Amino acid sequence: MDETPLMDEADQLSRLTALLEGSPTASEWALRARQCLAFGNKEFLAQAISSAPVDPPVAHFLRAFDRQEFQTLNQLAEHLTPQLLQACLPQDALTIELLCLFPRVTLAERFQHYPCEQQGQALRSGVAAAQMSVTLARALADAPCVAVFKLVIGNAMADARQLDEAHAAFYEALTLYRTLVQTQPEVFQPRLAMTLNNLGNVLRDLRRLDEAHVTFNEALEIRRRLAETQSDVFAPAVAETLNNLGNVLSDLRQGDEALAAFNESLEMRRRLAASQPEAFAPEVAMSLNNLGNALNAARRLEAAQVAYSEALLRYRQLAAAQPDRFESDVAMSLNNLGIVLSALRKSEEALSAYDEALLRYRRLAESQPEFFAPDVAMTLNNLGNAFSVFRQINQAVDAYDEALLHYRRLARSQPEVYEPDVAMTLNNLGNVLRDLRRLDKALVAYEEALQIRRRLAEAQPAVVEPDLMGTLHNCGTVLRTLRRLDEALVVYQEAFEIRRRLMQKQPGLFEPDEALALINWGNALRDLWRLDEARVAYDQALLYYRRLAAVQPRAFEPDLAMTLNNLGNLLRDAGRLTEARAAYDEALLLYRRLAQEQSEVYAPDMAMTLNNLGNVLRAQRRLGEAHKAYDDALKIRRRLAHAQPEAYGLDVAATLNNLGTVLNGLQRSEEALAAFDEALVLFRRSARSQSGRVEPDEAMTLSNLGSALYDTGKIDEARAAYREALRLYNAAELVPQRLITLRAYGAMEFATKQTGSAIELLEEARTLIELLNAEALTTERRMQIRAENARVYALLTNAYVERQRGVEALEVWESGKGRVLGELMMDAENLASFPVALRQEYRRARTAAQQLATPPDWSGIAPESRPRLQEEYTRQRTEAFAHLQRLVGEMRERNPDFQLASRPVKFAQISALATQLQATLVSFCVTDHGTHVFLIQPSGQLEIVSVPSFTAERLNELLVRVENDAAVSGWLGDYWQAQRQPSMRGWFVSLDETLKQLYASLLQPVNERLRSLQGGARLILIPTRGLALLPLHAAWWEDNGARRYLCDDYGISYAPSLTVLQRCVEREADALDLTHSFGVCNPTLDLRYTEWECAEIERQWGVSYLRGAQASAAAVLEQAAGAHLLHFSCHCTANLAEPLKSSLRLANDETLSLGNILQQLNLSQNWLTILSACETNQADFHQANDEHLSLATGVVLAGAATVWSTLWAVNDASAALLLIEAMRRLGDNGGDKPAALQAAQQWLRTATVGDVIPLLNERIQQLPFNKLRTTLINLREQMLDAEHPQWMPFSHPYHWAAWQSVGS
Repeated sequence: MDETPLMDEADQLSRLTALLEGSPTASEWALRARQCLAFGNKEFLAQAISSAPVDPPVAHFLRAFDRQEFQTLNQLAEHLTPQLLQACLPQDALTIELLCLFPRVTLAERFQHYPCEQQGQALRSGVAAAQMSVTLARALADAPCVAVFKLVIGNAMADARQLDEAHAAFYEALTLYRTLVQTQPEVFQPRLAMTLNNLGNVLRDLRRLDEAHVTFNEALEIRRRLAETQSDVFAPAVAETLNNLGNVLSDLRQGDEALAAFNESLEMRRRLAASQPEAFAPEVAMSLNNLGNALNAARRLEAAQVAYSEALLRYRQLAAAQPDRFESDVAMSLNNLGIVLSALRKSEEALSAYDEALLRYRRLAESQPEFFAPDVAMTLNNLGNAFSVFRQINQAVDAYDEALLHYRRLARSQPEVYEPDVAMTLNNLGNVLRDLRRLDKALVAYEEALQIRRRLAEAQPAVVEPDLMGTLHNCGTVLRTLRRLDEALVVYQEAFEIRRRLMQKQPGLFEPDEALALINWGNALRDLWRLDEARVAYDQALLYYRRLAAVQPRAFEPDLAMTLNNLGNLLRDAGRLTEARAAYDEALLLYRRLAQEQSEVYAPDMAMTLNNLGNVLRAQRRLGEAHKAYDDALKIRRRLAHAQPEAYGLDVAATLNNLGTVLNGLQRSEEALAAFDEALVLFRRSARSQSGRVEPDEAMTLSNLGSALYDTGKIDEARAAYREALRLYNAAELVPQRLITLRAYGAMEFATKQTGSAIELLEEARTLIELLNAEALTTERRMQIRAENARVYALLTNAYVERQRGVEALEVWESGKGRVLGELMMDAENLASFPVALRQEYRRARTAAQQLATPPDWSGIAPESRPRLQEEYTRQRTEAFAHLQRLVGEMRERNPDFQLASRPVKFAQISALATQLQATLVSFCVTDHGTHVFLIQPSGQLEIVSVPSFTAERLNELLVRVENDAAVSGWLGDYWQAQRQPSMRGWFVSLDETLKQLYASLLQPVNERLRSLQGGARLILIPTRGLALLPLHAAWWEDNGARRYLCDDYGISYAPSLTVLQRCVEREADALDLTHSFGVCNPTLDLRYTEWECAEIERQWGVSYLRGAQASAAAVLEQAAGAHLLHFSCHCTANLAEPLKSSLRLANDETLSLGNILQQLNLSQNWLTILSACETNQADFHQANDEHLSLATGVVLAGAATVWSTLWAVNDASAALLLIEAMRRLGDNGGDKPAALQAAQQWLRTATVGDVIPLLNERIQQLPFNKLRTTLINLREQMLDAEHPQWMPFSHPYHWAAWQSVGS
């Protein structure tokens, strides 16, 4: 290889170019010689030789050029060029220089033939020579020569993966040929078509697919036209362009059009091969390979296998005759065949194909490493992919490691060519390291791949960004698993931005990538428990896949089924089990149909979906149906594992584990134990074969086995199983799974009276709960963590009580009670520490994120308009949440306590609180094992009253009894039924009976202990579970033939938790100023007695009301902020399933929801809020962790010190009477809010007709003739109809007991 510097030649060129001006035209031989270069036709060279002078140096030089005696050529040129210049023939002299450069120009065409370490030098030398030739040809005004050397440069740059340089060269050549074709179309049209063809390939590599499509179509049109007159000459070119067009159509996911192009190309080549087999048999094989690629992309795997197999057969036949020429093609076809056999799950055949391909490439690379080392690396990479598919993970790591070794060596000499392959292999290696749970090493691999791909994307974004997006998603998955959730979101956000850019450029092309990115984004949001946002992502992906599957069902129905499966998982997590089942059912329907055509491909997915369906049926307690789903999944997985044990053994084990859990629930203990034992054998076999792999499913099965062994009385064996599960979980650092086992193991130890061991295990579980809670980024996730682990706190409390460690029992109980509510309250208070501008920005950002969390209803939008609108919605939502996250980060820098987990109060604080309030704090702990009632006296002393018979089950019986998914009895069941009846009187009986039973079964021993302690007349009750829905103050018993209520003996108020109570008391000192009082009065204009209630309170307290249509949401939010006294007298809608949607009804069909209150109201100055509406303190009683979120607790969280609220739908008249009296007494008693409300309740229940009528008469006389006066007159008439003036119309608890004073 000639490495002589070209600088001297450049200098010489400069001087020679100056000589051209005014020089004679070139000689005939020079013109013919340059035509030889321009068209590659040696006939022109022969003409040049014949037209040269007889036997002078020119003829000698041309014959040396013809014989490729390049050393001689240079020696002759040293003398010849000066002679021609001396003869004033500069054009001839430059032609000699041009011919001398040609040998080095060929280096650009042949650089890949050199050893790897020399390829870069060969490329640079060849391209420099070609560029100098371009300059010479330009000086000679020889456009055909300029164009051909630009083609040389373009081809070399394309081979070297320097695509932008290749594109520039081809484009310049194309411009020249378009000009030349105007004057000589018959000469230059073939060259124009060839240039278009080459340019199309580069545009395809640059991912400028639409441009490539147009370019190939133009090339094809020209070549078809040429073939009409010269079929034998141009038919091969038509077939070539059809093949290239098929490739770009396949990239554009226009599968049918791509197959049509490939099939036409194939048929043309078959015809050509029939007459000229030696020339075109290889082209037929190549077309078959490309057809196989297109069929593979279209998921027509069996057809792809047929095409690849025929291509392989043809290449084998060709290689038998010409092994040196076709051996590599045999290897290539084996490689492609291996890919489709892997997709068909034909493991032995796939691995055999890869092994043979690798053997052939290794043999070729021994003699020609510069050619075949890249193919060895590529095949090793594909072999690694196959090992990964077939769960032979260690072998996959070995294959990727060796591939990476090859690619790194190749990239050292040609980084621009092989760095993309280094990144690809690192990405794949990261995937299998992730499967091996070597997460730190996986992350290292992904990060190096990201570093390379980011750098490459700067130069060629269109080419590299799709791959960069894939690695970002993989990296995000590992970060999620490592619990580095904030970092995962950042990575996913970067991928999201790339996807958006790609979609903007080529929306149709990247729709499948968009859908996949949305799935990954949804998975990340699901991990962060941002379930509403995750649902939006899945729904949008589902929309894309439904549309794509409607056009190309074979290609996209598998993705549609996969998305439905993921959506089912999300809905299951969110507790929306019926919807989850519907998603799984639809996915299963698709997989069944797909499996009928390609059983080996889709049977695994069908089994996976059956397994997931079993999970949701098990959660619905439909154990028989769950058993069938698991059994069907198991049959499929056993069949698959019989053929490929390494690939499917773990799936069998996972289903056996699930089946065992259901069998245990069905009391089929021996079958359950057998299922767990078989699952363990399979998991352990996998762990042994995958050295270094910790199999968490083995630990999960051991944990489930422990539960089954416990149920069969095999306690020691159960302990051994639990301990081994904990050891494995600890090794894998899997906190959530370890927590589940600690929960079950601790519960068993408690049940078997091993209290010390139970305390040790449950305290460790409590530590893990706090760790998970601190990592959780959303309220929803924190509430879920608390709900899932409420039993830990209950068991631990019981254990400490049994050990007579009461203080620790109380602290544990309080630490698990209403914590999320406490955290929300703390956030609201911490917000006040920030500057006004930052607070306002935070509230705006939070409101925007809240509004965008739930997607709009797209049903009314035209299908063709939905993608654009949903893309815009997704963009806005993502930006809103990202902005909110940035603000939270900034605010945490200013105040580290902002949005952090709250710290539960300690006993010293609790006892100090009781002393400060001079009240007995009564905290109820209702568990599956009975109830403990903690009494913290004003002296600070702690007493515990245990009521073993009052269990959580007994409490639920009091509340509601369910049959066939319907409430049939109990206090709540009767209440819900009464709501649908004309009268509530049937429920009155149920309410009376419930309150009597409540006293007898729970409160009687508590009351007796309180009497014995003589601790004071004031109680603050901290209810738990469903007790929060019952008016404990109205529990009653017979006393000397008369009914006596608990509130007859004590002044009673309520608090959600001791932590919240402490904060309310602290607020009380800051909220004594009552200068700003505001109310909402009858905004819907349909409450008869509300006007009376508001008028009296307005008269007593100076409250300023918005009435009727004045009470819009905007006006209420504006005036309620900062109010010291708030009074809402209106309708309320309680939503127990979605408490943030519970709302107060305002004017013009507007509402003030709990979400609005929490997001937009600052009630830090509020002394008292009165919620005179129905069910304002109703909450989901299933919350074992006491996260009872209602409108009343929401107002407390927003800053109020005290809230008066209701437990059920109150009577309008009795509510007005009670509140008028309560507010009168509040003004008289110095501001004791609980005492004022309770005194009003006592007055109302004992008030006679004779007591009420004078009040009505007084007010009627003060009123003008209006609607309110008429209403009060009607009420008076009803009272006068009573048979006896001593009748007490409001004595029943229905009228007064619904009201509670919550807070300080």
